[in-house]
Amino acid sequence: MHETDNNWNFCLGDFNNDGNLDLYCIAKNCTGSNKTEVHILSGANNFQSFLLQIGTILHETNDNWAFGVSDYCGHGNKDIYCIAKRNTNSKSTEIHILNGENNFQSFTCLSSFAQLPSYVLVQRVLLLP
Repeated sequence: MHETDNNWNFCLGDFNNDGNLDLYCIAKNCTGSNKTEVHILSGANNFQSFLLQIGTILHETNDNWAFGVSDYCGHGNKDIYCIAKRNTNSKSTEIHILNGENNFQSFTCLSSFAQLPSYVLVQRVLLLP
């Protein structure tokens, strides 16, 4: 993979359920699809090939967003947690969960947490199994 900058986030998760942690490379903006993109490198071959490269349903994002990977609904596929920390329409920290069952082309859930500061929400989300 080429050098990256602040437009990228990185998370680990087993995308293809082969027992190896794969690297989720999330391009937040300046993408060819004009969406937040996911590029997943295979842990089985030391991140030398891509398992998936796709634009998601989520619009381009920026530094107001954080990302994590976990199986939210228990379907066996890793979902991507997209956390809007500030400057949201709801004036709350929002979590948007991209559905791993259809390669992140739909949302599993949308919630806002008006009572929680951003740092508390991010810690809780990233610690989910």
